[in-house]
Amino acid sequence: MGTTSSTCPSEKCTRMTDNTVVPLLFPNNRHANLSTFLVISEQLLKIIFAEVSIPLIIHFTLALSVLSTLSEFSCGSLRILRSGKEYNAHITHKGESIMRDRIISNVLIKMGNRIKKKELDYLENVLVEEFRDVQIKKESTELTEYNDSLRKLKDTFLATLIVENKSSRTISQYNLHLTQFVDYFTAKEAKDIDATDIRGFLYAYKQSRGISNLSLNNKRSAISSFFSWLADEEYIDKDPTRKIKKIKVTKKKKKAFTADEMERMRIACTDIRDRALIEMLASTGCRVSELSSIKLNDIDFIRKKVRIIGKGDKERTVFISDQAMIYLNRYLETRKDNNISLFVSKRYPYGQLRKDGIERIVRNLGKSCNVYAHPHKFRRTLCTQLIKRGMPLQDVAILLGHADINMTASTYYDASDDMIEYEYIRYAA
Repeated sequence: MGTTSSTCPSEKCTRMTDNTVVPLLFPNNRHANLSTFLVISEQLLKIIFAEVSIPLIIHFTLALSVLSTLSEFSCGSLRILRSGKEYNAHITHKGESIMRDRIISNVLIKMGNRIKKKELDYLENVLVEEFRDVQIKKESTELTEYNDSLRKLKDTFLATLIVENKSSRTISQYNLHLTQFVDYFTAKEAKDIDATDIRGFLYAYKQSRGISNLSLNNKRSAISSFFSWLADEEYIDKDPTRKIKKIKVTKKKKKAFTADEMERMRIACTDIRDRALIEMLASTGCRVSELSSIKLNDIDFIRKKVRIIGKGDKERTVFISDQAMIYLNRYLETRKDNNISLFVSKRYPYGQLRKDGIERIVRNLGKSCNVYAHPHKFRRTLCTQLIKRGMPLQDVAILLGHADINMTASTYYDASDDMIEYEYIRYAA
């Protein structure tokens, strides 16, 4: 490996191949740590000339990330010739050129899987030409401060939700939606974001992910809650989301189990635990997370009722039917473990049966008898049965743990066409 002379007196160049020249830079500061510099240079050479089958532009990007750490060294340059093309990176104390080249390389990497090589080469030439005389100003480093500011406000909002005793699932969903929102805005503070910006984010997210209007409206709702809180806490003057209307969602009529489907599922049960589980879902109308959390000491076996801790840590009482109690007792008689959870796994160490485990059991049971089944459908079925048999709607709402009675009537009650026709004839005829 020989060396060649360079036109820059402060550089010594090491020739690696016939068409590749990499300058080694000497410290501009006499007190700089030369050994540190040599280690970085060695890493740079390994990155550029690694014998791996990845595009050169990726080598180049990694090389720039190493070069960007050399702010304490004197100016120099990196030139890589490949297939007649020249890649240049000029190191300055402010790193403007490195940032410019990094932007170009990042664009090419992101577009690499979307367009053909010929078009990618053309795009590269255009970017290099357009960025040739562009200078990256100091403001570019301040943009990250805006991100940090918005992200800190998001974290403060989530902390407020914790103090308000919101459920962990709610907080997790808010965190997901708002993190995506914050990451989208890299150049704005909260006070500078308006309704047009938010609509643009929602549109871009729907286009890129292809999500339903229901999911998009959930994201809008989380953003709206965030900005409403910002306005209440006087971080911003006014709430821009007040101008954004609720996204229209096509409501599908959700069905309850028919009597035939319920019986087929009961017959399909070959395990006593699974039979006890679906009987508990059917008679109590519990949410799947609530059923998973039931402990043996929560159950009054004599009075056949259960103390439930629902959403927002709200306590309520649900009731166990005679049929469910029979299968529950039979199941408990087969248990040989010391776990205090009502439902546990079949295998050692017999841990608590979690939400996803219950969902899987119900789903597989439904498939075995050709019934579309999930735990929440039992809840809807109980609601429909109770209302049809004359139980007051407000009492059904209390039993199910609904804070809004309209939720019980519009979402959970499955009023069949035959039932509506019967009631019409009964009262109108």
